[in-house]
Amino acid sequence: MSKHSEASFVNISCHAKNQELEIAIEDNGKGFDITQNASGFGLQGMQERVMAVSGNLEIKTSQGNGCKIIARFRNI
Repeated sequence: MSKHSEASFVNISCHAKNQELEIAIEDNGKGFDITQNASGFGLQGMQERVMAVSGNLEIKTSQGNGCKIIARFRNI
């Protein structure tokens, strides 16, 4: 993430509760416009991998406000 985000801090958390697993990665980088076409397949690849195991991927970001990526898996 630091390669593209210019982040100086990254937090990775993992929580399991009520048969749900949540993995979150959050940084304090420059953020980005989620609607803009991006070169490469990083986020697309993450989405495909999470969906392959019936998970859900959520991306929260905006210009200048860092990025948070949350993957949720049910029935673990």
